[in-house]
Amino acid sequence: MLLFADKYNISEDELKRMKTDMTYCYVFGLTKPIEYFLLDFKSKSRKQRVQYMTDIEKDMYCHKYDGHRRFEALMDKWQFFSLMSKYYKRDA
Repeated sequence: MLLFADKYNISEDELKRMKTDMTYCYVFGLTKPIEYFLLDFKSKSRKQRVQYMTDIEKDMYCHKYDGHRRFEALMDKWQFFSLMSKYYKRDA
């Protein structure tokens, strides 16, 4: 953790707070660490954070409302490509 703190000029206390906040977001908000950084959750309030739909939430809703069979098709890259190939603007 020290290497990360040194590289990005972050104090060790701030790094510990960020780690605690990321853990909170993962456990209670279903937010992956990469989403924490991509969506800039560090600078957002809890009220603002709930306005975002995370990958885990998206997957849960897809499975709940669209059924397991279609959910599997969306998770399989080849099946997804086969379903959506007419919309691709490039060779895949």
